[in-house]
Amino acid sequence: MFNIGFGELILILLIAFLVVGPQDLPKVARALARALKYFHGIIGEITQSVNLDSELTEISNVKSKIQQTVKNVNPLNDIDNEINDVKEKLKSTEKTLKKSSNF
Repeated sequence: MFNIGFGELILILLIAFLVVGPQDLPKVARALARALKYFHGIIGEITQSVNLDSELTEISNVKSKIQQTVKNVNPLNDIDNEINDVKEKLKSTEKTLKKSSNF
């Protein structure tokens, strides 16, 4: 996680021992561990929130595509067109029959 080798860790512990002192070192270590745990939790929540936002955006895009597809493939439009064609043919046939009956 931090890319710290064993030698570097020993050096950090030695400096902490000299700065803090042997009596307060366990307290400082516990406080540091709590802080790291807290920050790790916050980072997890932020990551989860970002992932959720990206998923919601993706779902919204898919919803838009589906709505557009449904709009383009509406079967009622095809049926309406067919009905209109049949009406026109019937009108044409009716006119032809009226002309034939007038003679």
